[in-house]
Amino acid sequence: MASTPTERVSIPGLGTLRAGNALYSVDLEQRIVQWGDLAEQIAPRDVALGRTCYELMNEVNPRNAASCRANCAVIALARLGRAHRDFTLHGRPVEGVTPLFDISVLLAGDEAGAVENVLHLVRCSGVEAASPSEEASAASPPGDPVLTPRQLEVLCCLARGKTPAQIAAELGVTPITVRNHVQAAMDRLGAKSRLEAVLAAMCLGLLPANPEPRDDATDDTLQR
Repeated sequence: MASTPTERVSIPGLGTLRAGNALYSVDLEQRIVQWGDLAEQIAPRDVALGRTCYELMNEVNPRNAASCRANCAVIALARLGRAHRDFTLHGRPVEGVTPLFDISVLLAGDEAGAVENVLHLVRCSGVEAASPSEEASAASPPGDPVLTPRQLEVLCCLARGKTPAQIAAELGVTPITVRNHVQAAMDRLGAKSRLEAVLAAMCLGLLPANPEPRDDATDDTLQR
């Protein structure tokens, strides 16, 4: 009978934790402090350790930006001593499919109950067809920008409430070109609307969280 791989992660004060699935741990500043052998199905250990979990997961797949960000719900609850419910992350597309990972959260702390580490237990729950934008993202080396400078410029204008026609006039391009940049940004971010694209870019830290609005800015500009 073949032996089942066992994941081992050492947690200060708790000893060694063992599991049959991938494990990684972050501190309350969201820095990855432990990265198990089986977690290398997500990314190599030397790439993961010391980085923020949201930065790494958004590099693996931009669609993770919806849940992986600074001060995410997982960390916000952990700081209150509460564990987040299970959630799903997207892996790096391979050969036309995207692996899906179910994440369970466990909290580790001192004897007084203060949380020090947030463990993520990772189980591969299946796959789904990768979109062309995901495959293009996977083909880019780690560290490449998620969006081009022009796509970021257009999204920043949208965040300030400008219409595609106004953006085209400001940048000296046609409205069709602006729409193409917006659509490309939406594809790269896995967004279904302009608003989702702007919010995802903010979560990734690519846009300021509070861009200076125009006087006549409205939410309708982003929804259209």
